[in-house]
Amino acid sequence: PDGPAERRHRGSGREIAMPELVPWHDEYRLGLPAVDHDHWHLVQALNAAWERHAAGGDTYAAADILCDMHALLAGHFALEEKFMRRAGDPAYEAHALEHRELLDVVSDLMEAQIEDARTLDAEAFGSRIAAWLAAHFAGADAALYLDSRA
Repeated sequence: PDGPAERRHRGSGREIAMPELVPWHDEYRLGLPAVDHDHWHLVQALNAAWERHAAGGDTYAAADILCDMHALLAGHFALEEKFMRRAGDPAYEAHALEHRELLDVVSDLMEAQIEDARTLDAEAFGSRIAAWLAAHFAGADAALYLDSRA
């Protein structure tokens, strides 16, 4: 699934282009259609959250999207970890720790967003989550897939 590099937002009666926080890149694909679809869906959820925040959405709208993203991530991670446990993957503990760390980041941002809308800024949201996803897809998840094919 490839998406446009920018999303359209209708605000103040006119449509404006907003750059995606995390553009989808083909190198995120691991060759497992179900995992690739989940990764694409996670990127879309992240971009939707950013778009709502950047467009001046209310505090709870952004918090709701972060909550949805947390649920998507937790579900995806649970399936991935189940696969790793069944395979007896020696990297399971380290991989699962990476998952827990990102879920903690999303939880912290969600709580902060509910308390104060100004806390969800580009630095916290973009740097911590988007960079983590890109590195995890290309690093730990790619290694997991390559190891499972050996």
